[in-house]
Amino acid sequence: MTQWNVTFRVFRCKQGKSPYYDEFTIKVVPEEFILDAVERIWAFHDRSLCYNHACHHSTCGACGMRINHREKLTCITPIHAVTRDGGTVLVEP
Repeated sequence: MTQWNVTFRVFRCKQGKSPYYDEFTIKVVPEEFILDAVERIWAFHDRSLCYNHACHHSTCGACGMRINHREKLTCITPIHAVTRDGGTVLVEP
Protein backbone atom coordinates (compact mmCIF):
# COMPACT_ATOMS: atom_id res chain seq x y z
CA MET A 1 0.00 0.00 0.00
CA THR A 2 1.52 3.29 -1.11
CA GLN A 3 1.81 6.01 1.53
CA TRP A 4 2.49 9.68 0.96
CA ASN A 5 3.73 12.37 3.31
CA VAL A 6 1.35 15.31 3.01
CA THR A 7 1.32 18.58 4.95
CA PHE A 8 -2.09 19.94 5.91
CA ARG A 9 -2.21 23.70 6.55
CA VAL A 10 -5.32 24.13 8.70
CA PHE A 11 -6.92 27.54 9.25
CA ARG A 12 -7.36 28.35 12.93
CA CYS A 13 -9.14 31.17 14.67
CA LYS A 14 -9.09 31.22 18.46
CA GLN A 15 -10.59 33.84 20.71
CA GLY A 16 -8.10 36.58 21.54
CA LYS A 17 -5.70 35.59 18.75
CA SER A 18 -5.32 36.69 15.16
CA PRO A 19 -6.26 34.00 12.60
CA TYR A 20 -3.37 31.69 11.71
CA TYR A 21 -2.56 28.31 10.14
CA ASP A 22 -1.34 25.18 11.90
CA GLU A 23 0.68 22.67 9.88
CA PHE A 24 0.49 18.91 10.30
CA THR A 25 2.58 16.54 8.20
CA ILE A 26 1.07 13.07 8.21
CA LYS A 27 1.29 9.83 6.27
CA VAL A 28 -1.74 9.17 4.08
CA VAL A 29 -2.88 6.67 1.50
CA PRO A 30 -3.56 8.64 -1.71
CA GLU A 31 -7.00 7.03 -2.10
CA GLU A 32 -8.12 8.16 1.36
CA PHE A 33 -10.49 11.08 1.60
CA ILE A 34 -9.64 14.53 2.98
CA LEU A 35 -12.03 13.91 5.88
CA ASP A 36 -10.02 10.82 6.87
CA ALA A 37 -6.90 12.98 7.16
CA VAL A 38 -8.72 15.70 9.13
CA GLU A 39 -10.04 13.07 11.53
CA ARG A 40 -6.52 11.65 11.94
CA ILE A 41 -5.16 15.11 12.70
CA TRP A 42 -7.87 15.55 15.34
CA ALA A 43 -7.33 12.09 16.86
CA PHE A 44 -3.52 12.05 16.98
CA HIS A 45 -2.26 15.64 16.77
CA ASP A 46 -4.73 18.29 17.94
CA ARG A 47 -7.92 17.53 19.86
CA SER A 48 -8.90 21.20 19.77
CA LEU A 49 -9.55 21.00 16.01
CA CYS A 50 -13.26 21.60 15.30
CA TYR A 51 -15.03 20.50 12.12
CA ASN A 52 -18.43 19.21 11.03
CA HIS A 53 -19.31 15.89 9.45
CA ALA A 54 -22.20 13.50 9.63
CA CYS A 55 -22.96 10.93 6.96
CA HIS A 56 -19.64 10.13 5.18
CA HIS A 57 -21.70 9.54 2.00
CA SER A 58 -21.91 13.03 0.39
CA THR A 59 -25.58 13.28 1.29
CA CYS A 60 -25.71 15.89 4.04
CA GLY A 61 -23.00 18.39 3.02
CA ALA A 62 -21.91 18.94 6.63
CA CYS A 63 -18.25 18.24 5.84
CA GLY A 64 -17.94 21.01 3.26
CA MET A 65 -14.63 22.90 3.51
CA ARG A 66 -12.43 25.00 1.28
CA ILE A 67 -9.63 22.76 0.08
CA ASN A 68 -6.87 24.59 -1.79
CA HIS A 69 -9.26 27.56 -2.26
CA ARG A 70 -12.12 25.46 -3.70
CA GLU A 71 -15.26 24.29 -1.93
CA LYS A 72 -15.30 20.51 -1.59
CA LEU A 73 -17.13 17.80 0.31
CA THR A 74 -14.25 16.30 2.24
CA CYS A 75 -15.95 12.93 2.67
CA ILE A 76 -15.78 12.22 -1.09
CA THR A 77 -12.67 14.16 -2.15
CA PRO A 78 -9.69 11.80 -2.40
CA ILE A 79 -6.33 13.15 -1.32
CA HIS A 80 -4.75 12.29 -4.68
CA ALA A 81 -7.23 14.67 -6.37
CA VAL A 82 -5.83 17.74 -4.57
CA THR A 83 -2.12 17.05 -3.93
CA ARG A 84 0.77 14.67 -4.46
CA ASP A 85 3.43 12.98 -2.35
CA GLY A 86 5.29 15.68 -0.43
CA GLY A 87 2.59 18.22 -1.24
CA THR A 88 0.48 20.56 0.87
CA VAL A 89 -3.29 20.76 1.32
CA LEU A 90 -4.80 24.06 2.49
CA VAL A 91 -7.87 23.44 4.71
CA GLU A 92 -10.21 26.34 5.50
CA PRO A 93 -13.80 26.59 6.75
